[in-house]
Amino acid sequence: KAKNGHCSVTLVNSDEFPGLFLYLGKYRSEWRQKRKAENYNGFLTNAKAEELTALGFCLSETRSISNEKRKYTWSERIEQLKSFKAKNGHCSVTLVNSDEFPGLFLYLGKYRSEWRQKRKAENYNGFLTNAKAEELTALGFCLSETLRGAALTFDERVTQLRLFKEKHGHCNPMPSQSGSEFPGLARWCYQIKKHMKKKRAGEGGPLSDEKEQELRDIGFVFTSDVEGT
Repeated sequence: KAKNGHCSVTLVNSDEFPGLFLYLGKYRSEWRQKRKAENYNGFLTNAKAEELTALGFCLSETRSISNEKRKYTWSERIEQLKSFKAKNGHCSVTLVNSDEFPGLFLYLGKYRSEWRQKRKAENYNGFLTNAKAEELTALGFCLSETLRGAALTFDERVTQLRLFKEKHGHCNPMPSQSGSEFPGLARWCYQIKKHMKKKRAGEGGPLSDEKEQELRDIGFVFTSDVEGT
């Protein structure tokens, strides 16, 4: 309350206090049971109820607050994503880093789900139009990214690498640096270096000359370059 000016604790605005939202939810549930029961013997004593009320905590309040119930338009969500990117330097929205934009994480998740359906369907008629997909991609949002950061295309990984370089000044991400913003990027770079070794050894592989040059243009250093092989 000292930080936010209210006691309306939600799942997205209380990451500093893990478990507080669910903990308080149990007391609201007890309060409802206490009101209905003739002989209540739960853990919500009168003293605890009075202490919570004195702090400004509403035992009768439902789970969501009006700000989180609001339905935003596509344009408004895009503006939120732009603001998020301007502040964080990337579009990897998670539940804990987007409390400034309630519901944005789940909203974008629906579009990723639609993208997967669109790829599989012969006659897709969902809400992810080509225009919307292009607008999201242009912002640097990866539609194919999963919670673990898997299934990203080469172009999407290159975009992540560019953003990483803008922030850190180099193209050699370590798991400790890139894990939260770009899940799997460090391992992807490691795999690219392995592909380069095979290519230099004449074993072929997925790393074409075009892809190699694109990576060199942004400053990516291959292990074989360092080793001089």
